[in-house]
Amino acid sequence: SNYRNMKKIYIYLTAFLLTFSANSIFADGFNSIHTIDGINVIAVGNEARIFRTTNSGTNWGSQSSSGPNFMSVCGLGINVWIGGDNGYVYKTAIVYSPLQSTYIGENFSINSIQFTDANTGFLCGNGGRLYKSTNGGTNWNVSNTGISNVKLNSISFKDNLNGAVVGENGVCFITNNGGT
Repeated sequence: SNYRNMKKIYIYLTAFLLTFSANSIFADGFNSIHTIDGINVIAVGNEARIFRTTNSGTNWGSQSSSGPNFMSVCGLGINVWIGGDNGYVYKTAIVYSPLQSTYIGENFSINSIQFTDANTGFLCGNGGRLYKSTNGGTNWNVSNTGISNVKLNSISFKDNLNGAVVGENGVCFITNNGGT
C-alpha cells in the first residue's frame, strides 16, 4: 500500500514536472513565427530566443543568449532575417548557424520584416520607420516618405514593388513603386 502511494506520487510529480518544463520552454514570449516550406519553422521571441524545427514541429531546438527582444522573423530560401527591438537586423540560415547583426542606423523596434527575394527586403517599426535593403540586408535605406510618426506593426510585399504597411490607429500605406 505504501509502495503504491509512493509510485502514484512519483508518477504525478513526473507528469507535473514534464508539463511545467514544456510550458516554460514554449511560454518565453514568442513574437513571430515563419516557415519557408512547412517543414523548417523558426519562432523568435523575447530575450533573443530562437526556436527551430526541421521536422514540421515534431521536435524543437532552442538557441538563446542574452540580448534584445526579437520582434519579427522572415525566411526565404536558406536565409532567415530577424528584426530586434534595438534597431538591429540579424541574419542566419534556416539551419542552426551564428547570427550576423546589422545596425540599421537608429535604435527603434523593428516590428516586421519581409524579403521578396534574396536581395530585396523591407522592414517597419516604431515612429513611422520604414526601411528597404537591396543587398540582402547588409545595408538599409530610409524609405518612409509621407509616413507620419506612428507605430507600424506589419509589412507585406507581393513583389519588389507592390506592398503595404499597417500600424496603430488603423493607418495603412500602400505602394506600387517599392516604397520610393
